[in-house]
Amino acid sequence: MSKLKAIVGWTGTALFAVSLAGAQWYFSSTPPRPSLPFRTMVGCIIAAVICGLIWFFLTSEGSEEPGQLERPASAQAIDTGGGDNSGSQFHVQGNLHYHAGQSTPIPATSAPATETKTAAPSGVAQQRPVRTTANLQFRRTWELVIYDYMQRGWRIALAHEPGAFAGIVLWVENMFPTQGLAKDVHGLFASIRAEQFDSLSVSRAYWLKQVDNEVDLKSGGKLGVVVGYFPDFQTFVSHSNPHSASFQNPFDDGYRPLSEAVRMELILRGAETRPLIIHVTLAQMPNQAIIDCKKLTIILPQRIMDMGDCTA
Repeated sequence: MSKLKAIVGWTGTALFAVSLAGAQWYFSSTPPRPSLPFRTMVGCIIAAVICGLIWFFLTSEGSEEPGQLERPASAQAIDTGGGDNSGSQFHVQGNLHYHAGQSTPIPATSAPATETKTAAPSGVAQQRPVRTTANLQFRRTWELVIYDYMQRGWRIALAHEPGAFAGIVLWVENMFPTQGLAKDVHGLFASIRAEQFDSLSVSRAYWLKQVDNEVDLKSGGKLGVVVGYFPDFQTFVSHSNPHSASFQNPFDDGYRPLSEAVRMELILRGAETRPLIIHVTLAQMPNQAIIDCKKLTIILPQRIMDMGDCTA
């Protein structure tokens, strides 16, 4: 059947090619044009169409050959040998064993079956986990910070610069690995929650020298989070940055005013004064997956600062 289909197909193709040659011969001749190329062209086209119909008829018959008929139900039952189609194994409990090729379990004549556990190879057990996140290092510092309207963001202030405040900056450094591949961190943002007797929350903190609240931290790069500042001895202030790189406004003129301050009044009671606890959570867009969290403890009124990992 396949040879006949091939012969019919090649014959039809050859006839179509001859018809094209006859058409070129007919239209390239000068009037009055001879009738032989025209008759050759029409005859070859008709013969090619007939060959095409025969080829499609043979193809439709070939799809119903006996070798491709549906298998009987008995042939479709596949012996899984104690497993299912998903590849998992059946677990047998009690005194029953399942043997391949038997339709029903038979009683065991020996000791009761025990569950067999496959021990992991020693090489896999000794492998160290692969690090999937970037190697981030953190450092907290006291800095003189100021909001620069020309640069549309916070920066380190100059000495005795008017409008500067003594603020807390959490530096995040993406350490370049000593071996392996470097990894950039995209869509990084910081959230802040501070509490003493009262509390405040900032969903998206400012970054030093950055306009948007989401940043890209390149491998080997370092950026600073503006955690907050103290305008006086009894007030802690932070700001939430509402500007995101994903927000596109065709009428945006680029001006970025400083957002409204979020204030928390501190209570000083001598020896009973509670420390100011600040949690800085770093997460990554678009899934807001938490990368790390740092806990800053500020002893008041001396403002002695310590840093550690957040606890659950």
